[in-house]
Amino acid sequence: MRERIKELVQQTLHDFLHTTNTETRKDILILLVYESSNPTLVLENIKALSDKHHVTLCVGHEWEIESQANTKVIRLEDCKRQELQQLLDQIDVLYVPAISHGLIAKISLLIDDDIPSWLVMQTQLKGKEVIIANDQMPAIGSSIFFMKPSIEKRIQTYWRQMREDGIHAIPMAKVPQKITRVSKKKPVVLAKHIEKLAVDGEKEVTLPKGSILTPMGKDIARELGITVNREHDEKRDQK
Repeated sequence: MRERIKELVQQTLHDFLHTTNTETRKDILILLVYESSNPTLVLENIKALSDKHHVTLCVGHEWEIESQANTKVIRLEDCKRQELQQLLDQIDVLYVPAISHGLIAKISLLIDDDIPSWLVMQTQLKGKEVIIANDQMPAIGSSIFFMKPSIEKRIQTYWRQMREDGIHAIPMAKVPQKITRVSKKKPVVLAKHIEKLAVDGEKEVTLPKGSILTPMGKDIARELGITVNREHDEKRDQK
């Protein structure tokens, strides 16, 4: 009997640890396009994340990366926006370990005229976390002595705007801990969102899977004659 109890306890502990480990694993899209002041550190950081999470690497021509366990590598030049949209639906967080001044400017100004800036904006629009390592900019070298104060001030303004928009700009050493704390967000659909759809002339809307439609939102949809569907669910909330 004691042996049987011991086996049950061990099995319960194993199941608990397995469940906990599965829940803490995140699906991460890493955008590795720009040069870094310390490429070895960047690769070590990515390897450490791959050991604990499911990682997809979107890699530019500046980097040569091979697939590893828990890691899928796709080349930026082979990426199609439709495929990336599907990928963004599956991930928990977008991580940019090395960034350029140009991308900083585009993100803060909401410009999405290339794949990197478009990926960041689409991730934000889906309500998912964006993390940027703010200590892996390309080395400026002696140029810093000739940089006009107005340019330096503008760059700091761009960083501040990104933080206000909810982007996490942190040192690379803090990224693993930050990713571990990322939780899946459920979109909340309010009455004002339904009203905006009615103003735009919409008669039907499909809510993302897992989203929450507030009671007032449901009432407004009924009053305005807007049909509410749920993604991957044929059952309608209101007609």
